[in-house]
Amino acid sequence: RVHGDAVEYRGISNLVGAAVRSSSVRHVVLLSCAFVLRPSTFHHMWRNKTFNNVLKWKLKGENAVRRCGIPYTIVRPTSIVDAEWTPAKAADFYHVTHMFTGQSGKYRKFNSIGIHQGDTIAGRITREQIARLLLQPLLHETPHNVTFECRMEMSRTTGTGTGTTNTTVPNFSSLVTESTPMADWVPDHTAHCCWGCGTSFHIFRRKHHCRSCGHVFCNSCSSLRSPIPHYGIVLPVRVCSACLVNMVSYQRK
Repeated sequence: RVHGDAVEYRGISNLVGAAVRSSSVRHVVLLSCAFVLRPSTFHHMWRNKTFNNVLKWKLKGENAVRRCGIPYTIVRPTSIVDAEWTPAKAADFYHVTHMFTGQSGKYRKFNSIGIHQGDTIAGRITREQIARLLLQPLLHETPHNVTFECRMEMSRTTGTGTGTTNTTVPNFSSLVTESTPMADWVPDHTAHCCWGCGTSFHIFRRKHHCRSCGHVFCNSCSSLRSPIPHYGIVLPVRVCSACLVNMVSYQRK
């Protein structure tokens, strides 16, 4: 079995510790994984079950990078594939598009790389495209202290289904930077009651993590949604009421 703690957490912690001690490392780029903030999804549960809680340790590895004090970029790819989706491979999407639009001579293809924040997307991306994204912050001036997810995306174009995809690296300038390190999440198995109301968990009362403080709550105590700008999360995500009040006060200041 894969020992995620040894590789994804302790290994990353040792690397960033060595980077800090060397005082010559100017930027850290970490390859993580999408779905680390979505514990209730099938992808998250399947990967943790199959690979010994790998996403839990990946999130801890991310936080080790965030706390090291060196400018960083954390890249979270969606499902990784070996080959690009060329127009020929994307021909199946033409039939669906034509059925709904009635526009002949147009097809959809994956010909761009999309970057998003907040861990809300799914999709596919090739290893070559990931490599381009990892090199971008090392070779060019890009925003520091950012985390984003990436995938191949479709665009409508005119043609006959021949040619190659365009894998131009997207613009990083719109990314929201993180001003504080993300809080470590409390492990599910250590939480026996809601952090907010104290109600015990059981099969009909599920556990939910606040994306801001990392504590475990019942659904009633964590039903609110809000962006978390200081974590670079721009879309509304699950937060507890106390964190929402703190974020509102922070934004007013």
